[in-house]
Amino acid sequence: STSSVRLRGALFFTYTDTFTNLYWRQTTSANTLGSNTIFKASASETTNSSTANSENATLVGDLLLTATNTANDSQTYYVVVWIEETNTTQNAIDTGTWTATVSFKDKVNPNTGITSTITS
Repeated sequence: STSSVRLRGALFFTYTDTFTNLYWRQTTSANTLGSNTIFKASASETTNSSTANSENATLVGDLLLTATNTANDSQTYYVVVWIEETNTTQNAIDTGTWTATVSFKDKVNPNTGITSTITS
């Protein structure tokens, strides 16, 4: 494209049953955990949050991709997803399968963008 675009990247989940203790976080690389915030998995992609263990977090809130510097306009995100161990029986509260949808949408026109899925 010849124009710049601002993107918002979100990660949200769908479940076949329930996952009370499903969490995710962005990591520094494929081999380094880093110090990023831990987020509780959420089925909503509409709310920004940066509070630890909160729901509805985003990967990136405002990523500017410019048309004049296309060689550097790429970004790689690493995410880890897990079920938190509670040391109690979790069969009734963490069961089924989940799918995470990674969505990058235009901030000006949120009906356009791309998505990708991660399945359990």
